[in-house]
Amino acid sequence: LQGTYVGFQTLLALAGFYEEDEVKQGMAEDSELVINAEDEEDQTEIKIVGLGLGRTGTTSLAMALEILGYTVVHDDEQTELTDLFDAEEEEVIDIDELHEILGLRGYNATFKTAGYNWVADNPDVKAILTVRDNPDKYVDSWLVAAPFIEILRQKPFCWLN
Repeated sequence: LQGTYVGFQTLLALAGFYEEDEVKQGMAEDSELVINAEDEEDQTEIKIVGLGLGRTGTTSLAMALEILGYTVVHDDEQTELTDLFDAEEEEVIDIDELHEILGLRGYNATFKTAGYNWVADNPDVKAILTVRDNPDKYVDSWLVAAPFIEILRQKPFCWLN
């Protein structure tokens, strides 16, 4: 029964049942890209970009940057920034404007929004590349974190075998 409950909750989450109203507002077609008044005192600019793939130490590095006082865009901030991601995807803003707005919202480090080309075009931004020591450890790390094969062997996916 626990598996059924978890599966049902997962389906509800994927269907958007648990979305926060603030997130839904940010994704509305007529919504504006808002800079909240409480963010004004924290306004900054992107200073550090993490360029590593997932499972290469980006979470540990993000935590270290937070200890040093940076405000980091990593995994947990995704729902707070859906309006920006949507605007960039729909070409309402470009990547430079995305990073400018992130800075205005108080973020000064990102692991999710910039790539090599953006860093190359912004020489004042420092880039940190995280890597695994070898490909086997990288694959093993993903297999532990996301056991896709084991999931596919369980109901309701076991018919795929």
